[in-house]
Amino acid sequence: MRRSRVLVMIVTAVVLLLVAGFAFSYLSQHAMKASPGYESGDPSLPHHVLIATQGSPFKDRLVHGLVAQLAPQATYVKVIDVADLSGIQEKDWQAIVIVHTWEIGKPPKVVSDFVARVAQRDRIIDVTTSGSGREKLPGVDVISSASVLDDVSALVMQIGAKIEVLLAKP
Repeated sequence: MRRSRVLVMIVTAVVLLLVAGFAFSYLSQHAMKASPGYESGDPSLPHHVLIATQGSPFKDRLVHGLVAQLAPQATYVKVIDVADLSGIQEKDWQAIVIVHTWEIGKPPKVVSDFVARVAQRDRIIDVTTSGSGREKLPGVDVISSASVLDDVSALVMQIGAKIEVLLAKP
């Protein structure tokens, strides 16, 4: 009896270690990195676009493409990490692009909290990446995509067109 109890404890400990090792491995490989903030253009320009993003090769290329597309226009662009959304005032921006990964069946809490407090959700373009490319944040203009680097150019054009519509509004 005592021997079987010890065996159960050993097996339980091994299983817990395996699960913890798998979780650590998964998170270290798939967790989003922080995205360094930067600005493009002059804040005195007439149009202001905020891009909040997470760090990954796909998202970095997408954001750089958007910034490059907006550069020739009279547009000030500020790029921040999504973790900094809590300090953002929507009234300061004509367009807000949020680029994030769908994590464990839902958007990051800071993203859903930000969207919940925004009065004019029509200013938000949400770009959600996920394995299936089908998850969507309700209540805002959403583009959902898998993180496929070959799709970046088409997404930049699609998101850029949506930003132009927002910037054309009075």
